[in-house]
Amino acid sequence: MTDKEMRIEELYGEIRGYQNLLSQSDYKALKHSEGLITDADYAETKAFRQGLRDKINACEEEIARLQGS
Repeated sequence: MTDKEMRIEELYGEIRGYQNLLSQSDYKALKHSEGLITDADYAETKAFRQGLRDKINACEEEIARLQGS
């Protein structure tokens, strides 16, 4: 396996980890959407989830660059 292939595998592993963390906080997103928790109570979770999505996007961008080179 080349260094590039190993890096791509590492990135996919990171993505799976971030997706797992997102899944673990899904219940809070559902509670918020159902009005069971306030915007203020959900704000920290919302920012955390957005950070995870940003990290996933960065990993996907790096994978695309590596696969294109």
